[in-house]
Amino acid sequence: MLGQSNTNTTASYIKVENEDITVTENGVYEASADYTGLGTVTVAVDYGINNQDKVITPSIAPKYVTADEGYTGLGTVTVNGVQNVYSENIKEGVVILGVEGSVRELNGTTIDITPTNTAKEFIPSSPYTGYTKVTVYGDVNLIPGNIVNGVTIFGVTGTAQSLNGEVLEVIPSQTAQSIIPVSPKNAFTQVNVSGDENLVSNNIVDGVSIFGVQGSATTLNGTTLNVTPTANAQTHTPSAPNNCYTEVIVNGDTNLVAENIANGVTIFGVTGNLESSETYSADLILKGIVDGLPQPTESTIVTQATTILENI
Repeated sequence: MLGQSNTNTTASYIKVENEDITVTENGVYEASADYTGLGTVTVAVDYGINNQDKVITPSIAPKYVTADEGYTGLGTVTVNGVQNVYSENIKEGVVILGVEGSVRELNGTTIDITPTNTAKEFIPSSPYTGYTKVTVYGDVNLIPGNIVNGVTIFGVTGTAQSLNGEVLEVIPSQTAQSIIPVSPKNAFTQVNVSGDENLVSNNIVDGVSIFGVQGSATTLNGTTLNVTPTANAQTHTPSAPNNCYTEVIVNGDTNLVAENIANGVTIFGVTGNLESSETYSADLILKGIVDGLPQPTESTIVTQATTILENI
């Protein structure tokens, strides 16, 4: 028996040393000369196996991996890992390689926001899940000069002084007036400028303008006129440099009374009642000298004479 020694009970002991060998081909094998026999015989037979190693990267579709032509089969198959396969990278409700997603799908909308004096939180309403565009309105009036001094609105600090006003009543005068609010007032909220109904053109001298009103009144340069009534109308015109009469004196006559005027005759509103039987010469009649009567003009001599004659 291979690998073991044979013992003869009737003879002395024999040393047995077997040889272990490996064979790769068919044949008859014997132990070498120094060995008593064969021990373990390992048969290494090549059956023609040629395996292929492959590397696989996962994809959406299933992959069926086989050895390429010329190979008897697959040897080592390496499946690459997939980067970014994390829950936060996968849509909610989807499982990839055993990892369930947690990301909600975007269904966006837009929003326009006008800032106010209080904070506001905006959350998209169903079916929207987010805002794809957010427009925050600006205002050109958001400048320091439009904000109270010391107050900051959206990062803009104001410089405008707070108004503490009063009402100002002003009466125009010959000279300009500079009026400043009296502390604690710092402004006039209303200014009332008095008017004057007499500020019209015909109350202002021609060539003079007052508060934009051009005058048209003629400057008075007058004199006095003395007038003695006569039988005829009289027209008097001031001589330069006078342009008017500031006083007109009409002389009277103490003899202009009814008893000095022929009966029925009216002189300057005085009707005469003189009754006379005296005979007057034609010369006196023509001259009109009858009891101090004023000297008639030539045009009225005939009329006066006729009247006198009728009343004699």
